Amino acid sequence: PDQRSARQPPDEVENQWAACEWKPEVDNPRCRFRHYVLQPLTQAQMKLPADQRHGYQQSSASSPNDPVFQSKLQENPNPFKYCVLPIVGRHQLLRRVRMQDDQLAHQARVLQSLEEEVARLREHQALHLPRRIHALTHKQLELSQRSVEVLRAFEALRRP
Repeated sequence: PDQRSARQPPDEVENQWAACEWKPEVDNPRCRFRHYVLQPLTQAQMKLPADQRHGYQQSSASSPNDPVFQSKLQENPNPFKYCVLPIVGRHQLLRRVRMQDDQLAHQARVLQSLEEEVARLREHQALHLPRRIHALTHKQLELSQRSVEVLRAFEALRRP
């Protein structure tokens, strides 16, 4: 057999842990993927004490001794509006990606509705405002002429 084909990595990645050992928990020491993100807090969560804002207690294995966690705490622009949320493992990452995709779709819908409103306002401005300006200009001219006539009549009555 060819030695080059024996050295090539297999097509499938081998699972290093048995399925029963996988725990998608924050303090799973066997998970090599650990990342922290800043999670915006809701109005109700902002009113809670700082240790209850995320809805769960972070264990000592997952956060205080972790330098990545400490650096994320330092990067937090506003601890009253954001909490540091750990993402451990593929399932939590996929859940976070789905949540962000949903928010992105919602923002796209909002932007689309704003673009439609802007288009409607531009159409109104282009079609209806010139007519209205013309009508109001004509009315102002007419009222100016009438007021000049009234002033002439008063002036004529004032002179004996």
